[in-house]
Amino acid sequence: MTWRRSATLLLLSGLVLAAIVQIEHTRGARRRALLAPICRVETRERVVALSFDDGPDPGYTQTILETLTANGVRATFFLTGEHAHSYPALVVDEIHAAMEIANHTWSHVRLADASLEIARSEIDRTNIALEEATGARPRLFRAPYGDITTPELAMVANLGMTSVHWTIALDHYLGDLALDTTSAAQRVAQDVQGGDIILAHDARDGGIGREPTMRAVELLLPLLREHGYRIVTVGDLLETGRPVRSVPRPWFWQSGFACTRS
Repeated sequence: MTWRRSATLLLLSGLVLAAIVQIEHTRGARRRALLAPICRVETRERVVALSFDDGPDPGYTQTILETLTANGVRATFFLTGEHAHSYPALVVDEIHAAMEIANHTWSHVRLADASLEIARSEIDRTNIALEEATGARPRLFRAPYGDITTPELAMVANLGMTSVHWTIALDHYLGDLALDTTSAAQRVAQDVQGGDIILAHDARDGGIGREPTMRAVELLLPLLREHGYRIVTVGDLLETGRPVRSVPRPWFWQSGFACTRS
């Protein structure tokens, strides 16, 4: 009976500890919600924003720029300072193509695992690099992996920048759902709603190539037009309606944010 009693006490202790952690996580989530990144806007217009993370990359950025230009579309590029420093000509190409340039940290660090000092350095270094390249300081910021702490969100706001998340990720359709490029483009065009922010990538992620993304974007743009959508930058989208903040994920073992629609 002793071992059963010990096991029972251990289980109860674990449940109590988990409950305490969850309560604290919920309290923290409420605080984070006040500063949470914007993931869409409420608008009656059939307008969506298109954004690309992690570039510039010589293997993919020029292809995306050609596709966007051919379709008369402007998008927002969330650049890492590291890549912008390595490929300044591509940043110039993005500016000449009238794209919007935004901050995605210097080295694509997971901010939730970094100190506030490191986070500030990552953002500041990228701001300086992008301002030198473009002549203007970025107004928008997106945390790598969409994962960022409350103090870091407050810091971004104090720097006069707007934190941005996303509504729909093209990677989800190509990767998680394992759809081919045609099906992924069709599903995004079907699932998107006015005011949404679409996330894609124009840089290699480790061993993951972006050729499917290049093709899916090429197919997606005319599909969005056929559905009556106007495609704009994130900055322009924010001018069309009331910003909607993303929601911290509810359970203590989850990180990052989700985007909900009313």
